[in-house]
Amino acid sequence: MDFFIINFKLEKKSHYAIYYTNSEDGVMVDNNQITHFISKQKLLAHCKESGICCSSNSDDLYKCDLDVLGKWLRKGRKRVDCQFVLNAWNTMSDVARSLGKSFIGDDDDVDAIHFVYKKLFYGNNLPALKMKRKYTPSWNSDEIDTMSFILSNGLQIIREGLSHPSKHRAGLKPIPTYVTTSQRRFGYRNKLA
Repeated sequence: MDFFIINFKLEKKSHYAIYYTNSEDGVMVDNNQITHFISKQKLLAHCKESGICCSSNSDDLYKCDLDVLGKWLRKGRKRVDCQFVLNAWNTMSDVARSLGKSFIGDDDDVDAIHFVYKKLFYGNNLPALKMKRKYTPSWNSDEIDTMSFILSNGLQIIREGLSHPSKHRAGLKPIPTYVTTSQRRFGYRNKLA
């Protein structure tokens, strides 16, 4: 198992956590909360005390800027950065699995979700795919709404995982929840309520 540092940026604050890769990827959790620290140094000290060999190389630091994602969800949602969105989606999936939560983006039984994911994946134009020309997906409003709904759900999962129960989410701003015609068709309206 390999361990890396992930920096969740939320409300202009950094939350450093331990990300692991194995047969399944995820984050370290304790009592249904993401184990996180206010500084990289505190996280590395915890790793040392716990006997976890975690890379301290800044090139291995993964940044998940939830503030940028939240801004995209609140405003516009026109331009889609496939790499940013796909990385966020995959991270949300890993975090949800670690916390034992259900993440809508993992619902492969819904064709619209699977289709949006595939467009994001191919929109990354990964060299391993050996595509003959660059693929730049175009997005219709239902696909943008589906993506927004999924990312809102994942953002909520991470936000809850970073909050401490004793704080009762004090000071956290509400996350916009997008429920559109396409999501109503999926039957997800009540899952975020």
